[in-house]
Amino acid sequence: MAFAVLWTFEWWEFPFPSGDRSARSYWRREMRSLQRLEQHRAAVGYGKNMKRLKWLRHRIRRSWRMFVLILDGVCRSLDLRMVGVPIPKRRSKCKIVLATRNEDLCDQMGAKKKIKVEALPKLFTETAGEEMIDSHPGIRRQAEILVRKCGGLPLALIAVARALASKRSLEEWKHAVAIMNSDPAQLPGIAEHVLRPLKLSYDLLPDDTLRSCASHFALYREGCRLHQNLLQECWIGEGILGDFEDVEEANNRACYLLGVLSAASLIDRVDANGYTRMHPVIRATVLWIACECGKKENRWFVREREGLTDAPDAETWAGATRLALGDNEIAVLPEAPQCPDLVSLKLKNNLGLEKIPDGFFGFMPSLAVLDLHSTSIKELPPGIGNLVGLQFLELCGTKLKSLPKELGALTKLKYLGLNWTVDLASIPDGLIRDLGQLRVLRMIVSYRSWKAGSSGDGVDMGELEALNRLRILDITVGTAAALERLAQSRRLGPATVALLIKGCRGLSSIELPSVMGKNMKRLKWLRASHSKELEDVVIGGGGGGLENLVLEHLLKAKIVWRGSHGQNLRGLYIYGCNGMEQLIYHKEDEETEDGRASGGVAFVPFPNLTEIALRGLPELKRVSEERKMLVFPSLESMEVAECPKLKKLTLVAEKLREIKCQRSWWDQLEWEEEDDATKSAFQLIMKPLQ
Repeated sequence: MAFAVLWTFEWWEFPFPSGDRSARSYWRREMRSLQRLEQHRAAVGYGKNMKRLKWLRHRIRRSWRMFVLILDGVCRSLDLRMVGVPIPKRRSKCKIVLATRNEDLCDQMGAKKKIKVEALPKLFTETAGEEMIDSHPGIRRQAEILVRKCGGLPLALIAVARALASKRSLEEWKHAVAIMNSDPAQLPGIAEHVLRPLKLSYDLLPDDTLRSCASHFALYREGCRLHQNLLQECWIGEGILGDFEDVEEANNRACYLLGVLSAASLIDRVDANGYTRMHPVIRATVLWIACECGKKENRWFVREREGLTDAPDAETWAGATRLALGDNEIAVLPEAPQCPDLVSLKLKNNLGLEKIPDGFFGFMPSLAVLDLHSTSIKELPPGIGNLVGLQFLELCGTKLKSLPKELGALTKLKYLGLNWTVDLASIPDGLIRDLGQLRVLRMIVSYRSWKAGSSGDGVDMGELEALNRLRILDITVGTAAALERLAQSRRLGPATVALLIKGCRGLSSIELPSVMGKNMKRLKWLRASHSKELEDVVIGGGGGGLENLVLEHLLKAKIVWRGSHGQNLRGLYIYGCNGMEQLIYHKEDEETEDGRASGGVAFVPFPNLTEIALRGLPELKRVSEERKMLVFPSLESMEVAECPKLKKLTLVAEKLREIKCQRSWWDQLEWEEEDDATKSAFQLIMKPLQ
């Protein structure tokens, strides 16, 4: 850190290394410096510390000139009044400028304006030498790659440029790029001038929980956009979020932690939809810290999306605490790797991985996280039962047909992901009951043969109800009895976040939110599919907290709106409903005794709907009654495909930014004369589907 006081004709600068030191000792030393500078002007006695502070206050207040106080590299909140600096008033010509990596400090110190500094590539060019960079087109290209790797971070731009200032050959620059990809600390000066200063931001996080959250970002490839939901699931599985009562509390806690990391400039918020990512140099710093500041190479072995065809060698397995090998082409795993310290193993999206050796899990006593998402494994070996410390198990998108009984030995498991395991048909009796520590169970588009009373011949739903700690449940049900049992359960109802109703013979209507009962208040995602009997999806009574509704392959289905808004609905997706003729039926459209329709000419069924998709609806003729105009005040995206009989778009959507459709369908749309303005506006945002 450094501070400077600038009067009209004077500049005093007092630098010192950033770090954790007391404000008292810092200001005592700097006031002595001020004393030495002022000795030639006046003989001033300073005595105790308070006199020094009073002197600085007096010096600033007496000055009739403008002054600027610059504080650089601030890492802790400072009370400037304590050190004798008055806070400038609104119209004062005096200014205080502070530079920090922590946005929260700006708020704590009362900053009136915050400016995010974006470094330019010019800084790199000037430091490395423009003449040398322009000496070869290849060097210019490598320099551009390095600038992107530095991500606009001034510390990194300067340090990397200095390290390469004397390099004249293209080969040396290519080698530097390779080092930045694998281990930036190997470049001269990077560890000292970049990684160690950035480590301070990591060290100054308030607790180990936040440091664990920050570290988690480094397990994904550079620049990867991570959604809050993904991070939240991993943090739950690893115990980072601790205990929570419901999904809202988990969401709030995860959002808070991400906010702290963002304010500390350790991550960046990509958009307003919950996506974040870590700066490449910050990621390199976290990996460097995890490897004990470079002392233990490959302690965290992260090689995502690098085209690997072979698993790491035995030495890497033996020394690693975390292995991240996702999005590669690994098809064969070692028979029995010795991994005494391995805590996390991520093998997701290795599509060629079909089998896990029988002895693979035999020597992983510390393993807590196992991610096999979207691999092609068809079964888990009995050795999975050796992982008695496992807390997080992701099997989403695998080709599992059954779960082994040995899985019941994982009594510490907090997260079990089985979404999109479409072939899963067998679960041993008692297995789910044994997983008593489960907080999260994901089973969408998965096993659905639940036994409810005398209905069904699969796993008894009582096993799910025995999970006392279960807080988040995604589930697929295939019978009306199972749906009723789920909705009535005081334990499963409140935990249900996502629900797939598939088939359900005998179910002719779904009324939201009453189908959820008084218990299922946290349902966010509902999908009803493959039913010949379901006719009415009735939305009324506020629609509960439902955010996404998917209707798929329902031969007779229609949506009935009862005159009370589905306030929270964000997405509406309808696919393959062959018998649907009208999208939304307004119940108040029923004619009165005198033959006149009730209600007005426009209505707002879903005020917060942002996305709607209509695909494969061959009989769809209109979106509402002809005398009704649908108003979607929040709609941003609309997709229409394979709806040949839909001739008119009787809707108002002022925020609509895209209509994705087939050109042939668009050309046959019919417009009223008064709709010329609407047609012109929609024409500008139409995007043809291929």
